[in-house]
Amino acid sequence: MHKPNFRPWIEDVRGTTAAIFAFFILPILLVVSFTLDMSRQIGAKHRAIAAADFAVLAGARAMQDASLTDDEIKHITISALQSNLAEASNPPSCSKVEPEVDTEQTAVTLAIDCTIETVFPSYFHGADSLSIAHTSEAKIILPTMDIALMLDLSGTMLDGSRLEDLKAAAKSLVETLVTAQTGDRVRVALIPYETAVNAGVYGNRAQGRNDHDDSDHNGDKVCVSQRANLSSRYTDHAPVAFHRVGNLIRNLCSDSMIVPLTSDTNKLNSEIDAINTTATAGTAGHLGLAWSWYAISSKWSEIWPEGAKPVENDSPYARKVVVMMTDGVFNRHATPLVWFDDRAEIEIAPETAKAYCTNMREQGITIYAIGLDVQDPSIGITHSLSRDEEKLEEWLDQYGPRQLLSYCAGDPSRFSEPEDSSELVGIYTAVAEQLRIESVALTE
Repeated sequence: MHKPNFRPWIEDVRGTTAAIFAFFILPILLVVSFTLDMSRQIGAKHRAIAAADFAVLAGARAMQDASLTDDEIKHITISALQSNLAEASNPPSCSKVEPEVDTEQTAVTLAIDCTIETVFPSYFHGADSLSIAHTSEAKIILPTMDIALMLDLSGTMLDGSRLEDLKAAAKSLVETLVTAQTGDRVRVALIPYETAVNAGVYGNRAQGRNDHDDSDHNGDKVCVSQRANLSSRYTDHAPVAFHRVGNLIRNLCSDSMIVPLTSDTNKLNSEIDAINTTATAGTAGHLGLAWSWYAISSKWSEIWPEGAKPVENDSPYARKVVVMMTDGVFNRHATPLVWFDDRAEIEIAPETAKAYCTNMREQGITIYAIGLDVQDPSIGITHSLSRDEEKLEEWLDQYGPRQLLSYCAGDPSRFSEPEDSSELVGIYTAVAEQLRIESVALTE
């Protein structure tokens, strides 16, 4: 009987590859589709994260403009996100875009929930789209600036157009630095001075007296002198206990009272317009410096009203600035119960002013010194310095008007002698540049 021979059939391998391919084709397609879609999801997620990060950075930078509302900052954030996503070749579709603005923390947060369609049908991996969810946050550090504008109202400021130039310059500074964009981050205090400083109600407080105390019979004026305590005289020590400021009882100050820190430009300009002086007024520049320091020192916060309390001295993002406007000749050392023997006030005042500048600069205060038609001091034959020409020259090298102003500034770029107020624009622009120092960072 003939037996069938299956060996040729068994040993025939023709078509095996096709059978194996047919067996594995579905798993291969599943792996390929999954890999492609995952690759697209990863790429789309990276694009979405980058776009969200860019958007919150744009929103955070927009917070520099204090005139913008939270809704306007949110709109800027969303627009930046959409602009960046639109540039992608395969942008994800975002159903949820939720920006949040935290003004107190100066931060912008953006939560997004997006999807990207899959390349292969859902029966390959169970979904028609893949989701992308992410939250970005960025913070901006907004520097603040407290500025004391020290205004010389001595009699010599009546010469020529000095006083009008001073007013124009002061108003120019206010206009340049205090804007709707800076908001309350930039505040200016006005410190007018002549023979002494009229500190008004704040002078009473610094002496430990009640606001309406008129025991010196100066009316609304409170003409202050420097402190008697040498340990705190050239410092910004709080005016407590034995560190009170002194008082003068001879109306030795201007009707123009100091104006504490404010961002109210109308008030500042109105007060600047109102300042005036008399031909007999002296120049106690050291008192102007002292009260400029007090106006921007947080140690004096108890003296100043709400809204005028200085930023903390140790704040790393606070700028403390004093702008001196003067003809440079400090010739009054207005303080009671002090005798200088044969030393004249014109000698003592510059030396005292230099001591204030030294300590202010050591505390990180930036001083701009603007000399308006600086004059040489008139040292008469009764002054001790005039008796020794060599001694006079040595003194002028340290305490002469230009030397003193240059020393107080500490940097040649911060000392200038403009011919008129129009030249001050560049000076104020330099001060304003400090506000452009910013730090924007994504929050980890």
